Amino acid sequence: MNWWIAAGISVLAWGVLLAVARPLLARSREPAAAAERWRWPIRGRRLVFVGCGVLSTVPLFLSAANAPDSPDAKSPTTTAVAQAGAEQPADVPAILALARRYVEEGKADQAIDQYVAVLRIDGRNTEALASMGYLLNLAGRPEDGLWAVDEALRLDSGYAEAKYFRGAILITGLDRGPEGAASLREYLAGEPDGNHREDALKLLDLAGQGP
Repeated sequence: MNWWIAAGISVLAWGVLLAVARPLLARSREPAAAAERWRWPIRGRRLVFVGCGVLSTVPLFLSAANAPDSPDAKSPTTTAVAQAGAEQPADVPAILALARRYVEEGKADQAIDQYVAVLRIDGRNTEALASMGYLLNLAGRPEDGLWAVDEALRLDSGYAEAKYFRGAILITGLDRGPEGAASLREYLAGEPDGNHREDALKLLDLAGQGP
């Protein structure tokens, strides 16, 4: 391999590492950017994997640069939604639509990225706060998740889905059954036929609280 190719690979590797590491070094304490601190454990893991694998994958990347995309890489719907978000990076509805799509596909990490992007634009977006809080609980961070959901409810006390998320976090993540049951009952009272009805009833049984 010519020296300039090797040098190019080295530069690319460092570029990738710096691109991933930069958010860790520039975390803000502003309220709208506070959600960034929730991402560092995931990004830290990415940094390790990228640093270890980039030199071995760059040659493959270079050889495949002109190859057509795999038809199975993404569903057409996800691709279209992602393209819409990329074309209008400050379009909150488009970013939220992409986040919802990732949730439906079970891609929690990518969904959290999109919710963080929304909060950088609008730190008071209740859907981003509540949905990310629920995902953080599933990722093993119930305290951060509860904070985010409580913030969404502080901004909109009638947000029914946030009440369900709060109950789920309290029961499954923090073992605070009575509090969680109270939130779930509030959800069921406001949304008796809501999308989370069956799950709410199961959580009440799990907590030994009954309907």
